[in-house]
Amino acid sequence: EKNGKPETPVMAPYEISTMIPAFTGRRVMAGHAMFTKDVAAKKALISSFFATRDPAYAQRILSSYTIGWVLADVVWTPPQDSRLVRRFGNGSYTLYSRQ
Repeated sequence: EKNGKPETPVMAPYEISTMIPAFTGRRVMAGHAMFTKDVAAKKALISSFFATRDPAYAQRILSSYTIGWVLADVVWTPPQDSRLVRRFGNGSYTLYSRQ
Protein backbone atom coordinates (compact mmCIF):
# COMPACT_ATOMS: atom_id res chain seq x y z
CA GLU A 1 0.00 0.00 0.00
CA LYS A 2 2.89 2.36 0.73
CA ASN A 3 3.90 2.17 -2.93
CA GLY A 4 0.48 2.23 -4.52
CA LYS A 5 -2.37 -0.20 -4.72
CA PRO A 6 -1.34 -3.85 -5.20
CA GLU A 7 -3.83 -4.28 -8.04
CA THR A 8 -2.25 -1.47 -10.11
CA PRO A 9 -0.55 -3.22 -13.05
CA VAL A 10 3.14 -3.00 -13.88
CA MET A 11 4.51 -2.88 -17.42
CA ALA A 12 7.96 -4.31 -18.07
CA PRO A 13 9.77 -5.97 -20.96
CA TYR A 14 8.11 -9.35 -21.41
CA GLU A 15 11.29 -11.23 -20.49
CA ILE A 16 11.08 -9.94 -16.90
CA SER A 17 7.36 -9.23 -16.75
CA THR A 18 6.60 -12.90 -16.22
CA MET A 19 8.57 -12.92 -12.95
CA ILE A 20 7.06 -9.81 -11.35
CA PRO A 21 3.88 -11.45 -9.96
CA ALA A 22 5.86 -14.28 -8.36
CA PHE A 23 8.33 -12.00 -6.61
CA THR A 24 6.09 -9.03 -5.78
CA GLY A 25 2.46 -10.13 -5.87
CA ARG A 26 1.80 -7.30 -8.35
CA ARG A 27 -0.24 -7.63 -11.52
CA VAL A 28 1.42 -7.14 -14.89
CA MET A 29 0.18 -6.24 -18.35
CA ALA A 30 1.52 -9.51 -19.75
CA GLY A 31 2.63 -12.36 -17.54
CA HIS A 32 3.01 -16.08 -18.12
CA ALA A 33 1.54 -17.08 -21.48
CA MET A 34 -0.85 -19.58 -19.88
CA PHE A 35 -2.40 -16.86 -17.71
CA THR A 36 -2.43 -13.88 -20.09
CA LYS A 37 -5.28 -13.27 -22.52
CA ASP A 38 -4.04 -12.21 -25.98
CA VAL A 39 -0.42 -12.61 -24.90
CA ALA A 40 1.00 -12.14 -28.42
CA ALA A 41 -0.81 -8.82 -28.89
CA LYS A 42 0.28 -7.63 -25.45
CA LYS A 43 3.90 -8.63 -26.09
CA ALA A 44 3.81 -6.60 -29.31
CA LEU A 45 2.34 -3.58 -27.49
CA ILE A 46 5.00 -3.81 -24.80
CA SER A 47 7.72 -3.86 -27.46
CA SER A 48 6.22 -0.87 -29.25
CA PHE A 49 5.86 1.01 -25.95
CA PHE A 50 9.55 0.63 -25.16
CA ALA A 51 10.52 1.56 -28.75
CA THR A 52 8.38 4.69 -29.16
CA ARG A 53 9.54 8.26 -28.72
CA ASP A 54 5.95 9.53 -28.98
CA PRO A 55 4.67 10.49 -25.50
CA ALA A 56 1.01 10.52 -26.61
CA TYR A 57 1.28 6.97 -27.95
CA ALA A 58 3.01 5.82 -24.76
CA GLN A 59 0.27 7.39 -22.63
CA ARG A 60 -2.46 5.72 -24.70
CA ILE A 61 -0.93 2.31 -24.01
CA LEU A 62 -0.48 3.04 -20.30
CA SER A 63 -4.04 4.35 -20.00
CA SER A 64 -5.58 1.48 -21.97
CA TYR A 65 -4.25 -1.02 -19.45
CA THR A 66 -4.37 1.27 -16.37
CA ILE A 67 -0.62 0.82 -15.93
CA GLY A 68 0.67 2.56 -12.81
CA TRP A 69 4.27 1.39 -12.87
CA VAL A 70 6.90 0.83 -15.55
CA LEU A 71 9.96 -1.29 -14.85
CA ALA A 72 12.59 -0.83 -17.55
CA ASP A 73 16.15 -1.69 -18.38
CA VAL A 74 18.42 1.05 -17.09
CA VAL A 75 19.41 2.10 -20.64
CA TRP A 76 15.77 2.90 -21.59
CA THR A 77 14.71 6.53 -21.45
CA PRO A 78 11.01 7.40 -21.40
CA PRO A 79 9.71 9.67 -24.15
CA GLN A 80 9.84 13.34 -23.16
CA ASP A 81 6.60 14.55 -21.59
CA SER A 82 5.43 10.96 -21.02
CA ARG A 83 4.51 11.80 -17.41
CA LEU A 84 6.65 8.98 -16.02
CA VAL A 85 8.56 9.77 -12.84
CA ARG A 86 11.70 7.87 -11.88
CA ARG A 87 11.20 6.26 -8.47
CA PHE A 88 14.04 3.76 -8.08
CA GLY A 89 17.06 2.45 -9.93
CA ASN A 90 19.58 -0.25 -9.10
CA GLY A 91 22.09 -0.17 -11.95
CA SER A 92 20.20 -2.79 -13.98
CA TYR A 93 16.59 -1.61 -13.88
CA THR A 94 14.70 1.61 -13.25
CA LEU A 95 11.19 1.84 -11.82
CA TYR A 96 8.90 4.66 -12.96
CA SER A 97 5.43 5.63 -11.78
CA ARG A 98 2.79 7.52 -13.72
CA GLN A 99 1.98 11.05 -12.63
